[in-house]
Amino acid sequence: MMERLTMLQLKKLCLVCVTGIYGCQWRNYPPQLNKKGTCIWCLILCCAFGICVFWFYCWWALRNDYSNLNEHLFAKMHRWLDWSVILLILTATIFSYLLLFMILSLCQLALRIPLSLHWINKVLILICVLLILILMIVIRIKWKEEWDTISLSIQVTAPFLHLGAVVAVTIMAWFIIDQHFESKRRSLQVIIPMFYLGVVIFLYFIPLAISSPCIIERKDLPPRPAMMGHRGAPMLAPENTLMSFEETVKCEASTFESDVQISFDGVPFLMHDSTFERTTDITDVFPKWARNDVASFTWTEIQKLNAGKWFLQILWLPDNKNSTPKDFQKIVGEKLDPETLKRQNIHTINIRYSNISFMEIRNYAEKNISTNLYVVNERWLFSTLWCAKVNSVTTNACHIFKNMQEPIWHITPGAYKAIWIVIDLVSFLLIGLIYFIQRSRCRNMQVGIGQENTEITIL
Repeated sequence: MMERLTMLQLKKLCLVCVTGIYGCQWRNYPPQLNKKGTCIWCLILCCAFGICVFWFYCWWALRNDYSNLNEHLFAKMHRWLDWSVILLILTATIFSYLLLFMILSLCQLALRIPLSLHWINKVLILICVLLILILMIVIRIKWKEEWDTISLSIQVTAPFLHLGAVVAVTIMAWFIIDQHFESKRRSLQVIIPMFYLGVVIFLYFIPLAISSPCIIERKDLPPRPAMMGHRGAPMLAPENTLMSFEETVKCEASTFESDVQISFDGVPFLMHDSTFERTTDITDVFPKWARNDVASFTWTEIQKLNAGKWFLQILWLPDNKNSTPKDFQKIVGEKLDPETLKRQNIHTINIRYSNISFMEIRNYAEKNISTNLYVVNERWLFSTLWCAKVNSVTTNACHIFKNMQEPIWHITPGAYKAIWIVIDLVSFLLIGLIYFIQRSRCRNMQVGIGQENTEITIL
């Protein structure tokens, strides 16, 4: 008897905690609830969580280009700060908050507790959605090319996203089927299961449309792409300096990539930015000229800065196609027809990784045209381009890729098909089992209620 009483008290305490956090109701629920309003806010919460999950995934996919974001913001604000980490913390916080409320709402549905979201949480949820939408719009306007990276990431991780989606809909089956049997409205009993069934069937067959470069036969896996040091090895040493190039050599990179500017008196030197502010000590040497264009300084003045020494660039990517020096290997920074490239005696193209498709990469390879893609800093992206048969990549992270003997993941088409079928079959069986359990439970409850009514009538 004491154990049962203790269990009831513990259950009551759990209910109080769940309802208290979700709706700030720490005693009892109001006697009457607006069911329509609670359903609408439950739907809003689900949509907010979905948007947050998508944004969290997007921000993870953009890790490869965090340095670009920081450089861009530095150019605008003239102050260095790792904004990528700040945004990542903000995203993780919003995700954790919405995930907590999704779990609480599912717990209340499972325990048959009315959903009553407090107005404070309603406001916070709307603020979270607004922040995410603002971030998406800003990046879409100011950083358009990054959406191509997200598209590429979705294509690469599609097999894993499919697996996660199947697991999620299988778990949701318990709540969907429960609501189906508990709902007193005939329309909901038909609409909800039909919609859910449509989603399940769609997910079961979506692998027919999945095309990931790392679903590849092992014999077809190409050699590891060669590495080109992007301004040397800026993750190990200051960019465009002799030290940075020495670190690139230690990483066994095959090529150096750098940027050339011309001083006021006509001397070429290595520098990427239009000002010296980010990469040199100009604020100490020439504080009044810190934001002046690099081309306005003489070579004598430049030598006073701590910005490295001249280093010969191996590949020449000129703005003017006719300015290639003699005996230099010419490359282009745009996707030209293979025949046009051959006529111009060009055998390499240098292009951003998100601006070329896997099909185009393979087409160039068949025509003996090498592709060098920039700037690749993450293992998943390097592995993807490896599977796609890219010849080389420009990177800030040669030390990370140096010891990679194979892509972080690749699977044969046959193995992927077997995994796909097994997962779908297990999911189908679990959903069927949940259906029969819920139906049996519902019938038992109806029988129990009927018996109670009969006893009351007899009495």
